[in-house]
Amino acid sequence: MNATHITPFLFSSLDASGQEPQLEETALSVPTAEELQAQVFAAAQMDGWTVGHDEGFTAGKDEGWIAGKLEGRIAGNTEGLAAAATEVVFLRTLAAELANWEEETREFVERMTLSIALDVARFVIRKEARETTADALQQQLQNLLKTLPLPTLTPHLVLHPDDIESLRDSAPGAWTITPDPLMERGGVRVQARPPETSGQTTGAERFTMPEWDARIETRWGEALSKLTGAD
Repeated sequence: MNATHITPFLFSSLDASGQEPQLEETALSVPTAEELQAQVFAAAQMDGWTVGHDEGFTAGKDEGWIAGKLEGRIAGNTEGLAAAATEVVFLRTLAAELANWEEETREFVERMTLSIALDVARFVIRKEARETTADALQQQLQNLLKTLPLPTLTPHLVLHPDDIESLRDSAPGAWTITPDPLMERGGVRVQARPPETSGQTTGAERFTMPEWDARIETRWGEALSKLTGAD
């Protein structure tokens, strides 16, 4: 037997009827040139959209970051300028208030000094009036009467009622004394009247009648004028 080459036997499968089954032919679809071109264009378009989207997103992100940073810087500068302006206004107001405070302090010290001086003067004058004795009051009256210009004038005294009681026993009989309860004790008003001849005085005599005012109120007013520098 020649064994140089053995060709295998091919056995076709048989169906139940003993007939060889018919093979269905499959049609292969080959794309045309236009379809290939369209597919290539669509793929390129998709790649371009993806690349453009990524680049646009990145660029938009960068631009948004830059814009946000710029906007924040502008807002910060605006707030800083507003705060600085407010600080300037505050400092100017504070400087003005300090200037006013210095002036007000000086005026306050002056008023307090004057008030203390007035209180001291009031205390001294009233203490002197309370401690005035009958002899001291009589001596004061005699000193006042020595200043009368004419010896023919009759002194008329106006005193507090309590001072009149103190002088009742020691006052000369020629003195005419009138009580005035509105006066402070220790003060006196001396009027120089002409001698009473008919019991009446003329209008001219009343007009020219001199008066010396040594009331506590008057002395207090004089002390006040000296302290305040008033004329």
